[in-house]
Amino acid sequence: MFRTLIALMMTTGIALAVEPPATQPATAPATEQPPRRGGRPMVTPEQEQELLAWLKERRAEDFDRLTRLRDENPNVYRWAMNRSWNLYQHYKMLPPEIQQALDAQQKARVRSWRLSRAYISAQDEAQRQEIKTQLLASLGEEFDLEQKLREQRLEQMSEQLERLRAEMAERAAQRQALVEADMERLLKLDRPPGEVPPRQRGDGPPPPEPPRE
Repeated sequence: MFRTLIALMMTTGIALAVEPPATQPATAPATEQPPRRGGRPMVTPEQEQELLAWLKERRAEDFDRLTRLRDENPNVYRWAMNRSWNLYQHYKMLPPEIQQALDAQQKARVRSWRLSRAYISAQDEAQRQEIKTQLLASLGEEFDLEQKLREQRLEQMSEQLERLRAEMAERAAQRQALVEADMERLLKLDRPPGEVPPRQRGDGPPPPEPPRE
């Protein structure tokens, strides 16, 4: 999830290349339910403003790209806004330290990209070497931040594994009680588990008989 979130915020222009259906409404009426695409509701005007305000403060380049797209291609803009909102919700649920690491990683990636373009266009060899030193430092920062995110994911997986082991141990300790409870439950059933109960009087008319050939 962490990598997916950063990928979208970093490569909005690439992510927006897919054209949504031409019939997709550009905006949601304020007095109606938001339009749905693929079974998911589109963002409301209030959600759109919240996301744009966050992008303007934290992702200025993506904010500029989206606002330009809003004028150039409203259909793609709505598709991108809906997808960005979903990932933004995941971002808000992350721990503050992970949000900070993601923000720092985003800035480092943008800086590395700009330095790489500056290195390519530089004509003076001394200037190229200076830019190369800065680029290596920026890429090193990216690597360290990626390691931090991976470490956080590993810690979460380890905690989940410990919880599962504790649950397994507790269940094993209660084996006899759980088996007896299953027996009591099974003895009280009048039909196999999962079987549809027979129709009762008052349930309505019986289903029609299949046509005879």
